[in-house]
Amino acid sequence: MLLASLVFLIISSIQAPTFSTWLLCGLGKAHIVLLLVSKRLSPEWRWALTGILLTIELTLLCSYIMPTSWVGHDEWEWLYETLSHGHFTIYDRPPLLMLALEVLLLVHTFNSRFVRLASPMVLTMALSMMGAQLWLQLQTSSGPSESISLWMAAGLMLLALYQTRPWLAADHPGATRLATVLALGLSSTFMLSALGYWHFQNVQTQYRLERTARQISDNVLEHVSQSLENHHRAMSHLTSAWSMLERPPSQDQWDSLAVNFNDDFGYQALLAFVSPSGVITRVATRGIPPRTGLPFNQLMHPLSGNAPLSPGADGYTDVIDLKGMGPGVMFYLPSRDGRGVIFGATLSVIALAPLLSTLTTLLGEEHVVLNAYEHGRQIYRLGPAETPAEASYCNVLSLGQEGITLCTTPTRQRLAREYSSMPDIVLVVGLIFSLMMFVLFQLNRRLNAQHMMERDARDALEQEAEQRRELQQAIEWMAHHDDLTGLANRRHFMNLAGTWREDAGITLLMIDLDHFKAINDTLGHQQGDHVLAEVARALKLAIDVHNGLIARYGGEEFMALVPGIDPSSLTDLATSLREAVSGTGLIHPATERPITVSIGMATGTAGALNGLIQRADTALYQAKRAGRNRAVLSPPSG
Repeated sequence: MLLASLVFLIISSIQAPTFSTWLLCGLGKAHIVLLLVSKRLSPEWRWALTGILLTIELTLLCSYIMPTSWVGHDEWEWLYETLSHGHFTIYDRPPLLMLALEVLLLVHTFNSRFVRLASPMVLTMALSMMGAQLWLQLQTSSGPSESISLWMAAGLMLLALYQTRPWLAADHPGATRLATVLALGLSSTFMLSALGYWHFQNVQTQYRLERTARQISDNVLEHVSQSLENHHRAMSHLTSAWSMLERPPSQDQWDSLAVNFNDDFGYQALLAFVSPSGVITRVATRGIPPRTGLPFNQLMHPLSGNAPLSPGADGYTDVIDLKGMGPGVMFYLPSRDGRGVIFGATLSVIALAPLLSTLTTLLGEEHVVLNAYEHGRQIYRLGPAETPAEASYCNVLSLGQEGITLCTTPTRQRLAREYSSMPDIVLVVGLIFSLMMFVLFQLNRRLNAQHMMERDARDALEQEAEQRRELQQAIEWMAHHDDLTGLANRRHFMNLAGTWREDAGITLLMIDLDHFKAINDTLGHQQGDHVLAEVARALKLAIDVHNGLIARYGGEEFMALVPGIDPSSLTDLATSLREAVSGTGLIHPATERPITVSIGMATGTAGALNGLIQRADTALYQAKRAGRNRAVLSPPSG
């Protein structure tokens, strides 16, 4: 594909009618050659070659967008001609859109993160500018060759680049691709707005230049027509003077009037008086040897290509060649006496070069070239030594038999000075801004995706940490509590009791569920577990009232520790515990009565906890032997 692109670019550059197109195709060929050999070159050589191409293209681009207050048109023209040794001028630079396209495609060859992010927008901008330039060329070019070559150069460069670097968004998921398309839409809208503004301003400038050029052309025609009208009016007055004499002028009369008349009009090559027989009797010339006694149709040679002149009526010739003075036109007006008899005619020869040279100052100030045409043949050119532009504005001057076409052509220097760089600056800034907008959209999307991934990872980590904390708490709880009743186990109970002050007064209670084995044997272990859980809940509620501790001691036995209980209140404490158990509504299957408990109690200090346990356990044994469903207080230790 790259080889085919290279071949077609060579063909297009050969067929290119302008140097600007040849230069553009040359840059395109260098670009594709760089792509072809880039894999064989070291990074240093690749960067060097790319930098050279980029420097050339950016220099050309800067000549469009650099404010004239910084670098004027004359400075750019000098730089172009100096660097190219006179072979390349500023007017030969490629179109702005094609230069911007080439710069974009060349930058796109760099392998960087920015280029990878901007890749879809770069290709979109390249396609848009290629289409816009093709449309402009089809609208303005006189033939299709330039449009085809420009389109081929841009299109093949784009195709070659597209083959070497696939669209990066193509292998992303649908949601990401949709976000890229939306970003492209927003950025492309701004880019197209910049293109539209640029084109609108150029069209307005073109209309303004056309109006100015048309006005200059009309002013040229008006100036020349006014000069001819003044000459014809003066010639009519001179002819009337001879008619008032009713005879041909004497030499003194001729000298007093005709010579001054000839001096007043510098573009008049000859003024003569002709007898009715057609012989020149008086003559005043400028640049032509004065000769009298000759037929006036032999004075200007050759006149064989013009109709014979009759001295009996007003007349004029077609454009003739004045020896040594270039092209000109001959006029003649008859003189009549009082009876209407023609006694001669006044003849005037106007040289076009002196006539049109009166416009030198005007054309120089306006930087306009004037060309005069007769029957499509150029007969005269006047203007500053500057390169004319392509557009000409023509008017027909009524001079001679067929008239003369006067065409004014603004010079390229005038057009360059008239054009403002602001639309080009706005376009380039708009392209850069739209590209940066797309990159920012892409960066924002990727940052948002990265932030979402980080947030999800953080949430997952926090959730995992919370689960671990809950698991740790559950493990710790299971290590310190009985799983069935939810009460503290024996070890945890002992640890909590060890935190109390050793001299603090406490009461230790050993609680046993009466005849629990019969419940398991009759109702089953599952129902027995339910009974244990309900009894444990009731006992805990009662102990919590006194800010005490309760734990499952083992099997159907519970152990409680209550701080600061007066021995006289122990009976009320035991009664509240027994009532709490009977209040559960649980019925013993053997007695068909509420379930009961036996309690053994012992009082003392926290420092003698082991002794209190032993004494409370003895008291519990005594309560069971005494018939159960009762509480027994262990006597104080001796």
